[in-house]
Amino acid sequence: MFGVTLAAARFFKPELCKRYAPPRVALPIGVGLVAAALVLFSIRGPLAGTDLFLVFQAQLGSDAGFPLVSIGIALILGALLDLEHVLKRLPVPGAMVVATLSYSLYLTHKSAFHIDRLILGEANLQGGSGFVVYLVTSFAVAFVLWFCVERSFLRLRDRILSPSK
Repeated sequence: MFGVTLAAARFFKPELCKRYAPPRVALPIGVGLVAAALVLFSIRGPLAGTDLFLVFQAQLGSDAGFPLVSIGIALILGALLDLEHVLKRLPVPGAMVVATLSYSLYLTHKSAFHIDRLILGEANLQGGSGFVVYLVTSFAVAFVLWFCVERSFLRLRDRILSPSK
């Protein structure tokens, strides 16, 4: 919702975005909101380890944390769009691979994680090594989907839409 609002505001009222949400304002506020959400998601207290704590954390996270993350990321994205001319000059290794596979990653990452848990067991996927396994399998599955489906249809689209020579 906040991403759509950002896109609509930037398209239909760009002067308002420039006036009320310049990068020097939007970026620190966005980072602050995301940080606040992360704090809410990780609060530990006297109820930690109890069923009551799980209910409290789930309620707090969904009621406050997710909107904070959404608004924060929308503000960060808006600020980065305004800073594109600066960011284009900074090389980011691996960014092109992630950008190319992003849609396939979006479509397959949960399935890859589920398959990892079925094959390796949840106990074997804890900590940093579990994250690396999840990351590698997610990218592998995304690459297969991109190579076999997305790339093929993009080529077909280009052939159909390209002007005849």
